[in-house]
Amino acid sequence: MTTMFIQLRRVVYLLVLLHFCTCVGFADDDDKKKNGEKHAEKMVDWLNKVDVQYPGAKTCQRVGDSNNEKYAEIATKVWKVADDLKQSADKARKLVKELNESDEGRHGDIARQLNEHVDVVTTRVEESKEVIAAAREAREEARVLVGCTVFLGNLQDLRSENKKEALKYWTRELEEKNKELKLLEWGDLINRTRAKEAEVDMLVQNLTFSISRSRGISNEVAQSLAKAVAAAEEAVDRFEKVKENVNVSNTRGDYGPKVEKLKNEMNTTMGVKEKKMIPDKDPSVNLVNGGDITTKEAKWKDTVELNVGASPVTGALVREHPKKGKDSTIAKELNRVLEEEKENLKNKKIEEKKAFEEMKRAEIRRKEEERRAEAERKRRAEEEKARLEREKQEKKAREEKARQERAEEERKKREKLAEEEKERKAKEDAERAKNAKKKKDNSVRLALMHSPLLLLLLCFLGCTVVC
Repeated sequence: MTTMFIQLRRVVYLLVLLHFCTCVGFADDDDKKKNGEKHAEKMVDWLNKVDVQYPGAKTCQRVGDSNNEKYAEIATKVWKVADDLKQSADKARKLVKELNESDEGRHGDIARQLNEHVDVVTTRVEESKEVIAAAREAREEARVLVGCTVFLGNLQDLRSENKKEALKYWTRELEEKNKELKLLEWGDLINRTRAKEAEVDMLVQNLTFSISRSRGISNEVAQSLAKAVAAAEEAVDRFEKVKENVNVSNTRGDYGPKVEKLKNEMNTTMGVKEKKMIPDKDPSVNLVNGGDITTKEAKWKDTVELNVGASPVTGALVREHPKKGKDSTIAKELNRVLEEEKENLKNKKIEEKKAFEEMKRAEIRRKEEERRAEAERKRRAEEEKARLEREKQEKKAREEKARQERAEEERKKREKLAEEEKERKAKEDAERAKNAKKKKDNSVRLALMHSPLLLLLLCFLGCTVVC
């Protein structure tokens, strides 16, 4: 009884130890899952922050890339206008100087050249009207695009070295834990995070280039506009200073009205003279909602104040067009593309969700196929085992039968040998009996042959004894 209790106690100890080991294993898996979930939450938070900034940044990059070429062409045209007006101003200065220094003989000819040059400058100002207007619009639109630095800065912050290292650590740890747990959600999160990292890095690179180009074009256009206006103003000033002298020599007396016409045309085409120092700081993005900007709330204003803000080139002189506001084509385009990018992001998330659900279904099918394959493998293994066992039993039966047959043959051989031995012995016994009988018959015959002598001998011996 005591021995039985001791054995039962040992069994209980083993069961308790097994239960403890199982609990430790489950607890270890739970710890890994909890730690992994912490890393996963941080990665999801990073992805959400990227999604907030991505549509706005992508919008700026797309619109910038599609418009910068046009702005560059306009910048080239306005530079040509500024150069032409500068040459006109230089010629006006030269003619005025010659007029002031000329004698009576040359005075009339120079006055005529000045009168004709007023017409040339007026024509150039008139012809530059469309270019100047397009340049102002390009400058303002480029400034709006430069304001996209708010999105660029936010994305750059999300890809700072510290955050890169943190994201790398979270991803590596989650991937290491998922090698054992094999969770589809974690695997999908790791893949999406790495893909988004590459996507954001490429967007930051492209947007940086686009904004830099927009900034350069805005500065170039602003400087060319300033030079064009300055050249036109210089020419008008030169023409006005010698108005009296030219009118004296001008028999038609139309020099003064021409200069006034030039002034009016210049004011209409180029605007009033307004000098502004361009600040070092980039203009902020011109959105409806100020403060912290999120992509979901971002919307560019439909009108822009053309006298507000300037390109970031310290010390440059800019004449601003006096019109206070106008419909902003770039704002409309930005808002349109922004809605497209929001929709693209939404559709992408839907596609990612569908892909993940399909992956889950594929994983379920794969596991089901593996389960069926495993069941089939086990079934075949059992069949093979049964076949081998059957063959083993059959072989054993055949061997047993063969052994029995050999034993039977041996028995029959022994019986046959025993029978033959018995027959041999019987023959030998019969032969011996026959021989013995023969000998016996010969002995009786011999005894009968010598019986008188024996009788005589016996009588003699008997007598001897009596005596």
